Amino acid sequence: MQSVKPRKESFKDFLRGVWIELTKRVIWPTPKQLWNYTVVVLTFVIFWAVYIGLWDMLFARGLEAIVK
Repeated sequence: MQSVKPRKESFKDFLRGVWIELTKRVIWPTPKQLWNYTVVVLTFVIFWAVYIGLWDMLFARGLEAIVK
């Protein structure tokens, strides 16, 4: 059984492959999709920041009440 030896690729070939991947094979989002995704992510982050902040405030006040 013969083993297949990988072809040694030059750096130039590597960059050419990266360029082809980014320009021809990647499906980039449209500006509308990008805006929608941005709004979803920001909404998610703000929601969780407020949620965790409220719990932190409640625990801090509870701890203050216990300590005093």
